This record gives sequence, C-alpha cells and structure tokens, in this order.
Amino acid sequence: PRYGDEPGVGASKLGGRFLWPHADPWPTCDEHHIPLSPVLQLRAADAPPRFDFPAGTDLMQLLWCGRDHGPGGPRAAVVWRRAADVPQPGNIPPHNHAFPGYVPVPCRLFP
Repeated sequence: PRYGDEPGVGASKLGGRFLWPHADPWPTCDEHHIPLSPVLQLRAADAPPRFDFPAGTDLMQLLWCGRDHGPGGPRAAVVWRRAADVPQPGNIPPHNHAFPGYVPVPCRLFP
C-alpha cells in the first residue's frame, strides 16, 4: 500500500469508501453494536494469480469490527460481489466508535 489521495470507490485499496450498494445495510458487530470498518477492497483484475474469486464475482471486500474481541483479534467479514451489480454506491457509516488503530488510512494498492 502507498499513502496518497483515496482511490476511486471501485478501486483496489485499503480503507476508505467501498463500492457498497446504496440499498444494502452496512454490517455491524453483534457484540459491540458498531458499524464494521472497511479494511480491504480487492478487484479480481488486481488479485495475485492464485487468489480465486467465487464464480460470478470480481470484487472482494474485507471488513472488521473496530474493537477488541479477545486474543483472536478483530472479528472479520468478507463480502464477494460483482462490481457491475452496484449501479449506485452508498455512503459508509462513520467509524468514530472504532479504536483508532483499527481503521486503516485510505491507501492505494499495487499488487
């Protein structure tokens, strides 16, 4: 990753605004009742050669809870989707309840 201006909503990146459907609710942590933080968005075109995407998808999104969950680290969720199925991206909720080190600074990826 390289720090700089936040890449576009559909780009491969760490943190920032993800390509999330406007109509889909943003996932939350069941334990802490806070929105999950966007961590990694990876387009299939940018993925390493042996990183297989499920059939019909071309975008992987990793989110996690911005709070501690014991020795196992943050609780994570992975979402697979087809970028073309998101005609109108929505806004992500604020992450002001997450611990500062758990929300990545938006960065470009150069896999």
